[in-house]
Amino acid sequence: MHRHFVLPALTIGLASTALAGPLLTVAASVTGFATQTNTSNGLPTDDPGRYSYMGGLTAGPSRSWFIDWDLVGDDTGALPGATFITNGFTITNAAASARTFDIVVSFASPVTAGPGANQLSCFANLSGTLTSDRGGTASMSSVAPGLWQGQINGVTKVTLDPAVPSTTSTTFFGPSSNTWTGLIPNGPNVQTVGYRMQFTLSGYSTVQFTGLWSGSVVPAPGAVAILLAAAGMGSAGRRRNDD
Repeated sequence: MHRHFVLPALTIGLASTALAGPLLTVAASVTGFATQTNTSNGLPTDDPGRYSYMGGLTAGPSRSWFIDWDLVGDDTGALPGATFITNGFTITNAAASARTFDIVVSFASPVTAGPGANQLSCFANLSGTLTSDRGGTASMSSVAPGLWQGQINGVTKVTLDPAVPSTTSTTFFGPSSNTWTGLIPNGPNVQTVGYRMQFTLSGYSTVQFTGLWSGSVVPAPGAVAILLAAAGMGSAGRRRNDD
């Protein structure tokens, strides 16, 4: 049975004529099926610069697997030097045999790294639930290099691989988190943030993922020293003017 899990929704409070959000692309490869791709622009939320994305992919007439998502992404309007995309996926394997899923998410949320700010500081978090849909034993295993891979401009920079215990009902796993700071790959600017999920899911099982993937541009070490020096000179100048 196909089960829908929906993350707490943000209220859509702006008119439908408002500008659409950045492009979200979800591509999925599943054992025995050709790759499918879904692209969409988000709907505005009550938070300026943030958009809601809902969609799904399925096996077609056989309906032997489902991939659903309910995500929120920032188009950098709220925080010009930062970007994020949540991880709200539900994947059901409605067939008797195990299947391997390879899901790639790409969120076009450009971030400009100005002069002296050419690094990105990223944070990743992942939790989930694994459910047996027919009373058997549900299991899930990651595919190398890891269950979840955070990407910047299509390059993997963070890998999360939480332990997922087998279950005969429903079990929680995570949270698992990691960080990365470094030069923007394929930079100097951020064009896309995203992630890749690779795992094998047992038959008659459903897995739900929650979490987020975010990044903020930070000054290079040399630029920090220059900024601190400039701040000091500014303070000294103000003190002289006050004398």
